[in-house]
Amino acid sequence: MFTKRSVMAGAMAAVMSLPLAGAALAQDLQEVKIALGWFRNGQYAALMAADVEGYFKDEGIAIELLDGGPGKNPIAIVGVGQADFGVVFGTSVFRARLASTPVDLTAVGAMIQGGPYAYIRLADKGAPEPTPKDMEGKRIGIQSDGEVFLKAFAAANDVDYDSLQVQIVQGGAEPLLTGQVDYFSGWVTNQTFQIETETSAEDAPDSIRGKIWQGMLLSDYAVNSYGDVIVTQTRTVEENPELVEKVLRAVARGLKLAEEQPEHVAQIVAAYPGQLDSEEKMIWRMTSGVQNGLAKSDATREHGYLWMEPEVWKEYQQFYLDTGEIDRVMDPSEFSTNAFNPGIKSD
Repeated sequence: MFTKRSVMAGAMAAVMSLPLAGAALAQDLQEVKIALGWFRNGQYAALMAADVEGYFKDEGIAIELLDGGPGKNPIAIVGVGQADFGVVFGTSVFRARLASTPVDLTAVGAMIQGGPYAYIRLADKGAPEPTPKDMEGKRIGIQSDGEVFLKAFAAANDVDYDSLQVQIVQGGAEPLLTGQVDYFSGWVTNQTFQIETETSAEDAPDSIRGKIWQGMLLSDYAVNSYGDVIVTQTRTVEENPELVEKVLRAVARGLKLAEEQPEHVAQIVAAYPGQLDSEEKMIWRMTSGVQNGLAKSDATREHGYLWMEPEVWKEYQQFYLDTGEIDRVMDPSEFSTNAFNPGIKSD
């Protein structure tokens, strides 16, 4: 049985075995720095699992994870050579190449095959799944940068945008939980943990006790996208292709391990130095199926984890062109490649 007690025991064992996780373990290993898009948390479980399990070491590599956060842009960090690889939102890749001062980076793999951004609601157990039209006339909570996505969602699904009662809210799920809004824009890999925790609490208010969350992904209903895209300098792709291949093979093995042994990966990440997710959230991330599900697609089943379809990149760019965020659409081959995909397929 998988219990919190077993996780804690496994986590302690992982700590004992990894006093130097993320640092050079031997002089003959090549140090590789990977700049994260945010603080070290379960979002990057595949990287930490690959480190702990020795997948990078198998490739002759010792990784150092550089935490992201406010003011820390992996695009710039990789662009100036302070890190060898970065993990970024998909939009950051082509926007960096189209900037007035371009950053010459290439996307070499996508850990997330469909963005986690969704419109989330509370529902009774057994309720039918929501449809976009259900949002008409409802109170919709979005963040300050979310109007462009909501308009795209509405347009793609014949939703009367003028009927939506839009409110600007913060990033937590409180507006949904307190009944301030009927739908809330958030990540299914993040705020939904808060929702599940509070609706299942013994002292939960009657209005939310026993409720479940349901979500409609923007990537399913409007704009397909990639998340946690691995980038490196184009010069690295050209001059050191072996390194790119090694890093991707280790990461793909980490993703496969997360799919096959989610409880084990939860233990690893809960114990990983500097990782911020609570033990409870890490268990939820890896065993709920939400995060692992987003790492898989028809393309990963056919070609392997990290695969990137050119048509997805084209659609993603077209959205930003239509909204005036970029001035042209690049051929995906100008900024992305699957040449180094290791072919480790998902189920």
